[in-house]
Amino acid sequence: FAQVAQAVFQLTQLNVVLTPPRTVLALAPLNRLMPDKHLRRDMARSANVLAAVVAFADPAGVVVVRRHVIAIETGEGVDALFVRVKALRQWGATARSKRRGALAVGRHALESQGLEGVITAAAEAGLAGIVLPYGLAAGLIDRAGEIAAQCGLSIVDNKGTAP
Repeated sequence: FAQVAQAVFQLTQLNVVLTPPRTVLALAPLNRLMPDKHLRRDMARSANVLAAVVAFADPAGVVVVRRHVIAIETGEGVDALFVRVKALRQWGATARSKRRGALAVGRHALESQGLEGVITAAAEAGLAGIVLPYGLAAGLIDRAGEIAAQCGLSIVDNKGTAP
């Protein structure tokens, strides 16, 4: 854990994991709730941080809200990640406030928590969108779009970086 924390600190200090504003990630929407430009930026940043941290650990997820990385799961479990996200809601935010932020979820989080569990927990935490890992089965992708639409979340499939 100490190595992961040190590596993340070094990467964020060097600004390596942050997406330059003009970099385009190929994020394919899976439901009719299209992300706005702010949410797309948060989704891209969370996907980039997740990809960078994978070199040091196997994170289950990364949460970015308003361009700030607020939580990275590195072994304590997805439930603990969502507890931290709920605790870090911006002051003044209420249950009626607009949803903000994005979760980039790793493959093993979906295996341990289940697709529906991750999506509903993200909705309960007040997040606006989810980035799924590349290469999920077509049936899971369709199901993810349906569940996210019911929860009011925008959900995208991470296809990697576009040229």
